[in-house]
Amino acid sequence: MATGKALCQNLLFSVTVAVVGFAFAGGAMANRTVRVHDRILSRAESYFGVHFDFHAEMDDPELGGNTTPETVREILDIIKPDYVEIDTKGHPGVSSYPTAVGNHAGKFARDPLKVWREETAKAGVALYAHYSSIWDRRAYELHPEWAPIGADGKSVKEVMALLGPYDDQLLIPQLKELACKYDVDGVWIDGDDWAMVNDYSPAVLAQFKAETGIETAPRKPGDPNWHEWRAFNRELFRRHLKKYASELKKAKPGFQICSNGAFGARMPEAPIDEVDFLSLDICGRSCVDVSRYMSRVFAPLDKPWDLMSWSFYEWRLRKLDPPASRKPAIQLMREAACIIAQGGAYQAVFSQAGAGDPPKRDGSIDIDKIKLFADVRNFCMARKPFCFKARVVPQIGVYLSAAGTYAVGDASGAANPFKGANFTIGIVVALMDAHRCVTVLRNDPKIRLEDYPVIAVCDWDVLDDGIPERLEAYVRNGGKLFVSGPSVALFGKMLAGAPRKGNLHLVGKGAVFTTDIPVSKSYVNPSDKILRLVAAAFDELDPEPVVRLERDVTVDISLMRTTNGELAIHLVNTSGNHRKALLVHSIDPVWQVPVSVRLPARPKSVRIEPGHREVEWKWADGKLSLVVPCVPIHEIVVCDTVAGPIEKTVCAANDK
Repeated sequence: MATGKALCQNLLFSVTVAVVGFAFAGGAMANRTVRVHDRILSRAESYFGVHFDFHAEMDDPELGGNTTPETVREILDIIKPDYVEIDTKGHPGVSSYPTAVGNHAGKFARDPLKVWREETAKAGVALYAHYSSIWDRRAYELHPEWAPIGADGKSVKEVMALLGPYDDQLLIPQLKELACKYDVDGVWIDGDDWAMVNDYSPAVLAQFKAETGIETAPRKPGDPNWHEWRAFNRELFRRHLKKYASELKKAKPGFQICSNGAFGARMPEAPIDEVDFLSLDICGRSCVDVSRYMSRVFAPLDKPWDLMSWSFYEWRLRKLDPPASRKPAIQLMREAACIIAQGGAYQAVFSQAGAGDPPKRDGSIDIDKIKLFADVRNFCMARKPFCFKARVVPQIGVYLSAAGTYAVGDASGAANPFKGANFTIGIVVALMDAHRCVTVLRNDPKIRLEDYPVIAVCDWDVLDDGIPERLEAYVRNGGKLFVSGPSVALFGKMLAGAPRKGNLHLVGKGAVFTTDIPVSKSYVNPSDKILRLVAAAFDELDPEPVVRLERDVTVDISLMRTTNGELAIHLVNTSGNHRKALLVHSIDPVWQVPVSVRLPARPKSVRIEPGHREVEWKWADGKLSLVVPCVPIHEIVVCDTVAGPIEKTVCAANDK
């Protein structure tokens, strides 16, 4: 078998061919029926998708002229997605199809949404609507009285009030039109929780008084009842989300709903039943770190989820995505790898605009720019059997506090009551950089803190109700806890009088490592000093992790259990200047990656995927050892460990 550089050169050649060697029959396929799936898949069954974003304006030219059945078939044949998300209404509030209940410019050569629905249905591809919710400029222009009132007593432009007529007179009727008249399979709601604001309109003030008994709504941090006021506005959003989701499901049972970013890091609560799947678009710099982080936020939740790459680094509502801003396929492959390695689904967004610079604003799609996405699909599909719906094997859990997130946002006085501060991304990235397997936890009854041998609580001033007590019981029963910054004070009672060895406190059967340094805040800008501190602390708390890289390499690791029960160690290449570079045209391979895996029994087989490649491995003293010859982007070490499930070994750590 090929080993070392010869093997890696073969892998690199395959990736290169995938990136530059796109094979497509073109016009020969444009006139035949495309069949991607035998039936339309639910979102829970969907692994790879594509999102087209437009944000139509009132002065756009005729829409739909270049959205022909032949063009849609060609796009579906190139990408072969499980689902397509197509624009229906963006933040300007102007619909890109001839809605009978919403607002549009009245300039249509044909109905583009009708074409998309007909052709995706024939192809067995699910169709979702991209729809901007309460961020709606056109509705504000027509109905300024629908807007919320800010703390200054003035209308908040372009945003709709949650207790006003907007939901009943525009949002819900138009979503029903999409669901019932156009038979779309679901909706990816944009401009929702992250667009809302504290609302001082008379209806909200009256409701606040009726429910809380508080006579006067506060205007700024420090005013009496400020936290109660912000919490009430957050509750209004939850009711808004539940309301339109429930109404849509009544109108069309099986209709699938997502609110972009909801129940992610900015809204770290247990997801509500009315939401069918979770999603978030990832943009700007450090997309690799954000993809690594957000995948670990969504992975432990009991909901289907995906993350969406921007296929460009610059987006403007009117200019869309200039050609110079578009990412190469290899850059999207690595972002995808960070996501699918945690068991999630993947999609990327492209502008719904024709060729040109700037792109033509006619609601069509420049086919040439999406051809590279076929290569990304091939990359993802080769890994699907070992990635999709795989479950995290509990290792290190980092606690994400909803109460802490909201308290920080409340103190800032931000107009949006969901705008807090994320005190977990720094420690999660630091742990990943230290080659540790890590997951983000929250106060969700479906997440068992007790399954994690080590938990980190970093830099929070407040935790969710009951969590300090649960964590104390966890430690006394054998768990290991890392606590930093102001969070140390939250465990003062537990630590008082406990035997101490340096930073390590011995409590019951477990231990707590404390440092006054706010390590998570500090590592938002990664530094060697903080990385060394984190690595040393977790070496002390967990000196024998299940998976270890035996030398320092720029590789991210995930420990997962595939749907057929095999253990999968994912290695993602994180080399290069991805934290600053806007475009990545090449990724240097990481050579000779030594991996050791602590297992309760000798595995039946070990191989590298995709490709079912053999690899030399050794088994001794309860440890599997091997060297992965090369990691170009994403390699998976797969072990058949049916004889001894690793989870029993991991969970037993808390019983010692």
